[in-house]
Amino acid sequence: MRRTIIFLVVVLTTLLTLCGCDKDKDYTDCFSIDSIFPIKQDLSENKIQINYTISNLNGSNGLIFNLNINGTKKNYSIKRGENETDYIIINIKRPDNYQLSFPVSYEVLKNEDILWKKEDTIKYNCAELFIHKATISYLGEQAEIELKDYQYNYFDLSEKFSSFDSKKAH
Repeated sequence: MRRTIIFLVVVLTTLLTLCGCDKDKDYTDCFSIDSIFPIKQDLSENKIQINYTISNLNGSNGLIFNLNINGTKKNYSIKRGENETDYIIINIKRPDNYQLSFPVSYEVLKNEDILWKKEDTIKYNCAELFIHKATISYLGEQAEIELKDYQYNYFDLSEKFSSFDSKKAH
């Protein structure tokens, strides 16, 4: 009887190992954010593109990988050993703060059951979209300034140029 129980335990352990116990697996390495950059073709809207890769590194076949970035959800059925590269475009409008932060959630499902889920945040500094360097000249002198889009840009020219006389009309 004892040999039978030991034999059954060995057989069950072997079956579980061969079938893969995906529920306890950490799938963090299957998701990667590759790059984030501004889209400069359409200047009527402020957009960024988030490129990512989803890989089924060593999971089983039949897995569904879900990615949700800032409310945009995409699903991928990826076979074992393969990967999928894609992107999401986000309209950032006119942010008050140039340090953007987007919620992201990662899920792995099998037969509609959630095997693994992780919540995270993607951060991006979009200052390069809205802050621009410029050079202004006055009577042969030059000064570097920063211009910020969608804001009033005031400069005290008497601080920028030694030859500027604020008493004179310009």
